Amino acid sequence: MAIGLGFCMAPIWPTGFTLAGQSIAMTGKITGVILLGDSFGGMVLPSAVGQSHRTSGPRAMVYLVFGSLVLNLLAFTGMLRLRPAKKPAASES
Repeated sequence: MAIGLGFCMAPIWPTGFTLAGQSIAMTGKITGVILLGDSFGGMVLPSAVGQSHRTSGPRAMVYLVFGSLVLNLLAFTGMLRLRPAKKPAASES
């Protein structure tokens, strides 16, 4: 299950980063904030998972993964709304 979850979740970060580049102007400052948030999540979330596992048991993992997926969906739809609309291609007639 862990390997399958990893393979399914692996493309989320690069896809989100590319989508962010299409949605907003990627300056060095914005890229730094995105990478800072990514690093912060990598440091804080494992500890939070351990604490919730200790207090609530293994069932907490289901809720944490579901909550993470919901937050990712909200971020994804927010970035889609910020992305500029594509202009229709001019026909060559």
